[in-house]
Amino acid sequence: MTNYEKFESIHDAMKKLVEEYEVKYSNNKYSMTLANGDHLEICAFKNNIAHMLGLKTDTLKMYNFVKSDTSSYDALKYFLENMTYISTKNKLNSDQFDNLFSKYVDRKLNSFTKNICVRTDDMCCVVKYNKEKTYMMEDEPEESDYFLIRQANNNYYVLGIKKMDDSCGRDKYVPMTSRVYSKDDQQEFEKFMAKIVNNQEVTYPYVFKIENRVQCYSSDNLWTSIDQKIIFVNNVNRIAEKYNGIASVGKEFASFLSKSSNINAKNQNNYAILRMLIEAVRGQRVLGMDEIEKTIGNENIPEDINDLILSCNDLVLEKGNVSFGENESYSVLANENTKLKAELQELKEETLKIKSMNDELSAANAELKSRVITAESKWSIMSKAFEEANTLVQNDENSESIQKIIK
Repeated sequence: MTNYEKFESIHDAMKKLVEEYEVKYSNNKYSMTLANGDHLEICAFKNNIAHMLGLKTDTLKMYNFVKSDTSSYDALKYFLENMTYISTKNKLNSDQFDNLFSKYVDRKLNSFTKNICVRTDDMCCVVKYNKEKTYMMEDEPEESDYFLIRQANNNYYVLGIKKMDDSCGRDKYVPMTSRVYSKDDQQEFEKFMAKIVNNQEVTYPYVFKIENRVQCYSSDNLWTSIDQKIIFVNNVNRIAEKYNGIASVGKEFASFLSKSSNINAKNQNNYAILRMLIEAVRGQRVLGMDEIEKTIGNENIPEDINDLILSCNDLVLEKGNVSFGENESYSVLANENTKLKAELQELKEETLKIKSMNDELSAANAELKSRVITAESKWSIMSKAFEEANTLVQNDENSESIQKIIK
């Protein structure tokens, strides 16, 4: 294949993939929570696409096909629209061809559709990569912060992502590298994995979500099933052990244990209730709710188990020829009793509210009384002082009158 034929083939593939990106994926945001506790939001913006496809837009700027301030995506679009002109002007010798395309351009093109549409059902693991941990161990450390490793159709797909600057979008990650390893590249894939996993955390996603605000689409949180968790954990442990990594699944495992513990406690309560019901039916006696509460406390009884208890109690009483009146049964009365208990509880709560309000009013009244007493005390002191002052004035007046008589 001549350089021009290869150039044309790459151009046609890029054009098709860009059209697919614009129609299906241009505004997608992928969110995932990892088992090590990290949360990722992945967005493939337009200016990431040329790099993912393997086109070196700096070359187009260097040869003045586009201006130096042209965006990466606009440079890509110019390339797609002016393929003949670019190929003719450059004459496409080997050096120019290599300057225009990544040496991994074929892999990038073959992996684009898979890596532009992130998913977790075919994911092997996620590697949290910190190049500081490989200091003095690698000549050229990777620049990605995470690597998403997926396997499909005997191929391994690798998407490296890097955190954007906070000014651009906090906690958002964009594609940094995209590649695919076929079964024929197994040895090269092993070498790559040994490089990125060594001394690094290996984990997996357990919650996943896709959003597209432009198309007003948002999926529900997709939780990893128990079966998928088992596959993930086995993969993570195997990969970490094989490449000297660190299996990091503690956060999700702790959450899983907590949920499992709650579920197990509820199941134990349900089993206890059913055992009590079996014993009650065998003894031909009614199983009362107070008896159940003594065993499980104030935990809510599942509706289906509650219905079963009421039905069994009805049968026990019918067999014993116990009558509650026309069109009445134990279950009806029990339900009415439950409603009355609920109403009684509401009345108790309302009474407590009224009592609280009454206490507040009593406290306010006591404060007013205290203020009145204080005011009365102040008034008494002022009145006494006024009387003493008046007496002094009168004494002064009498003294002046006596002086006048003496004179």
